[in-house]
Amino acid sequence: MFHKYDILIYNLMGVELSSIIGLFDGSPMRGLAVGLWAGISGVGIVLGPVIGGILLQQFAWDSVFWVCAVIGMLAICAAFLCLFGFIFLTTQWFQALRGYSALETAIATLPFAVVMAVMAAGIALVQGPATDALMTAVPVSEEGMGSAVIGTIRELGGTLGVGIMGSLQAGTYTTGLTDALRGSYLTQDILGASKESVMAAESISGSLPGTLRRLLDDSVASATMTLT
Repeated sequence: MFHKYDILIYNLMGVELSSIIGLFDGSPMRGLAVGLWAGISGVGIVLGPVIGGILLQQFAWDSVFWVCAVIGMLAICAAFLCLFGFIFLTTQWFQALRGYSALETAIATLPFAVVMAVMAAGIALVQGPATDALMTAVPVSEEGMGSAVIGTIRELGGTLGVGIMGSLQAGTYTTGLTDALRGSYLTQDILGASKESVMAAESISGSLPGTLRRLLDDSVASATMTLT
């Protein structure tokens, strides 16, 4: 028997594949991305009956559906954590790789405002009652400490998001660019400077002749897409 959300899930699976194809269009990483997508889908098919059987044996029949809710909440938390860092990477993508100006980049990121408005509405519905409940549970003598802890936790997601995503991007970019340019005719000085950042590589690219410039541009785009 199909659960009412199964139809939505199956429809999203087709959208996922088309999104992957679009994101990795012309990239040498496309085969790896599609392979990972297919592999994860296969793992779900194999583990699904086993995990479902364990849940049905240990808990009520509807526990199978609650697992989806738990996984969804974890995915939402992970997405919220990465969102702050992703925004910083997006501006680099538009300006360095797409050649947008600062104004064009700002306009291109306007759709994020719609998503953030929806997210802000959800946070507003939860944050107020949650903060009230937390402060109610704190003794009067420790209200200052409780308020400080709440404020720290609120900022923790943004701080970790930028730090984690920035570190991952720097590491994968350097590794990807090294692999892509291995055996090329570019000098070690150019290679070393290009590995510093995406913006540095694009600045260097403008001073190279046509063939080498296209090689560096394509390699930078491929290395950047390794994470994004």
